[in-house]
Amino acid sequence: MDNKELLQAIRGIIKEELREELAPINNRLDKMDNRLNKMDDRLNKMDSRLDKMDNNIIEINENIKELNKRMDKIEKIVTDIEPKNANRYIEVDGDIKELKADVKIIKEELNKVEIVTSKNCFEIEYLKAVK
Repeated sequence: MDNKELLQAIRGIIKEELREELAPINNRLDKMDNRLNKMDDRLNKMDSRLDKMDNNIIEINENIKELNKRMDKIEKIVTDIEPKNANRYIEVDGDIKELKADVKIIKEELNKVEIVTSKNCFEIEYLKAVK
């Protein structure tokens, strides 16, 4: 056997031993690579979910802006209505006071009518008794 053949034989042995020694390491690296791929998939799914959440947040913010605009309009309408309602309240309050006064006068007049009617009934009975 010459040196070249000997060198090739040694290389072959070393390669085989390295393969045997590196096989568990390669297996571990393959497992780690699989785990990293799974983690990458999970991260991609999380990114997708976060993107959807971002879109939902943007939509919610737009809805809030729209609701704020509507609330401002309603607030303006209510602000405009309040003085009108106050004026109506004053008018209605005045009308109620007038009605109370009128009812009081009517009661007083009715009492007078009752008194006069009772006197008339008494006088009619007196006249009937005198005949």
